[in-house]
Order: sequence, then structure tokens, then C-alpha cells
Amino acid sequence: MSPTVFTLPASDLSDHPLLAHIPMWPKDSEEFKSLRESLRSDGQLYEVLIDSGRRVVDGRNRRNALAALAQSVRCREVADEEVSTIVFRTLMQRRHLCKGARAFLAVPLVKPLIDGAIARKLACLKRGDSPVTASGGDGPTLERIARDVGVSKDTLDRAREAHIALAKAPEEIRLAITARVLSGDLDVEQVGKSVANYREQPTKTARLGLRQEHDRLFRLAVPKLVLHWTEANEAQRAKIHEDLDSGLATAPAELLEELHRASAKALKNLREGTQ
Repeated sequence: MSPTVFTLPASDLSDHPLLAHIPMWPKDSEEFKSLRESLRSDGQLYEVLIDSGRRVVDGRNRRNALAALAQSVRCREVADEEVSTIVFRTLMQRRHLCKGARAFLAVPLVKPLIDGAIARKLACLKRGDSPVTASGGDGPTLERIARDVGVSKDTLDRAREAHIALAKAPEEIRLAITARVLSGDLDVEQVGKSVANYREQPTKTARLGLRQEHDRLFRLAVPKLVLHWTEANEAQRAKIHEDLDSGLATAPAELLEELHRASAKALKNLREGTQ
């Protein structure tokens, strides 16, 4: 084995901070269970990549599955200046994510990618080698990173603004909105409005709670929504569409399910009535 490949207890391996915003498989998910059984039957085929501080750079799910099996982890150490590139490449393998989600996950890697390229260039100069970078000579730029992610630079900028908005939000709100962005239920452009909606929700709830007329107010709200949609022009409807995205981002799952059920029933009745 290479000197940089060795075995460590899973408990010795923490997560690299650059991975903090990238979700892992829950231990009760089918993906995790399948990985665990594969490791049980076939063994660990690929090393977990770690940095010099024994922080996992790639392979957290494998580390967790091996821990569940009470097995040690075969690791390979990588150069610290390569960490951001490895994390970014791993992110690029998640092509099943929508563009907004990929851009959202890429934002925290932008500065480390640029800093890593500079560190590699300096290391090459110290060795007397030609300072050629993996990106083709000039190192990564915002435009190149956006292209590699498969999004426009504008989308990457919107994702950066989403991170700024979330950084000011409480952890509970931040986690809830992040989950919706990564699932594709919420566009990165709507994150700022969603944070504001979450902040205003306690005040709105308290105001309505004083009246204790939730059922009556809900009945009144539906006809109003229909009226506003019917009377709105094309530009206003586009704005209503945006507001629905951000407004429903804060809705409980039970309400979303009821809205989906009622909408499906209404559409069915409408189609049957036009046949």
C-alpha cells in the first residue's frame, strides 16, 4: 500500500468544513442501507479521502456505513491544496440536482477553489515546475466555475445572494429553506423572500390567533385568490407565481398535501365537465 493509504477508526474521522452544506444520506434511507450491505458483502473497494487533519474530503457516507458495521475505514490522504477541487468534482457528480441546487452547493467552494489554484501554482514555482493549473493555465474564475457547474454566472450570483440571506436567519429557518432549495422546490431567487416570510410568520400567526377564526378566514381567502388571479394581467400573474413559490415555502407539509389533493380533484372535475 502507498504510504498515504492507511486504516483508521471511523470515530477518528471528522468532516471537512467545506462539506458542511452538502447533504448526506440519512441512515434510514434506502441508499444508505444498500451501501452498508454492499460494504458488508464486498468490503471497502474505494478509500475514503481525507486531508492532513483527518477530515473527510470525499466518502462520508462510506465512513458512516463502515461505522455502522463497526469496521475501520481505509483512507487515503490528499494534499490540502487539492481539497477544494476534490469536493467540487464530487459535487459535479450530483447531476440529478437542478441547476439552482448545484449553484447553491457550489457557492461556498468558489473562494477555496481560487485559493487552492494559487497554492498549487506557488508550490509548482517552489519546485521549479511549470505552474500549469487544472483549469488550463489561469486558474478558476467565476465564469469557469459557473460553466463547470452547468449554470450561468447570473445564477451563481443569485445563489451567492441566497447564502447571504440565509446567513442572517436562525438555524431552523436556514435548514428548512436549504432543504427546499436542494430538493428543487424553491428557486435560489426566492430564498430572500422565503427568509422574510419565515421571520414574519410568528407575527402573522399571533395576529390571527387573537381572532380564533381560522376556518372562516380560510374560506374567505380562497375566493379572494380566485378573484385576484382572474382579474390579474399577464405581468401580475407572473408576480403571483413568484409569490406563491416563496409563500408556500413556509407552509406545513399537511397543508401542501391538502392543497395538492384539492387542486387535483378540482382539475379532474374541470376536465370531466369540458368533455
